[in-house]
Amino acid sequence: MKLTDEFDRDILHYAFRYALGRRSYAVGIVIGELRRNWSDLRQFDRELVKKEIRAALADWERQNDNFGCPFMPDDLVRDWSAILEWSP
Repeated sequence: MKLTDEFDRDILHYAFRYALGRRSYAVGIVIGELRRNWSDLRQFDRELVKKEIRAALADWERQNDNFGCPFMPDDLVRDWSAILEWSP
């Protein structure tokens, strides 16, 4: 997906919000699109994505229930955390 206008940027952000915290193949696809299009996002949008990832990771740490089922499995935590590591 090549971001050509504001509509495309919005769609990528909506897809990001959908995928954040999900356990599906959508996560990998969205992370890949974020990586490919990171430089085409506005600085405000990049900061918002990182802020929302941090919040989701904090929720994950708080929401381990009594059955040991985390909100987000470790591989997803690793994948979302990677964005915080490589993003400028």
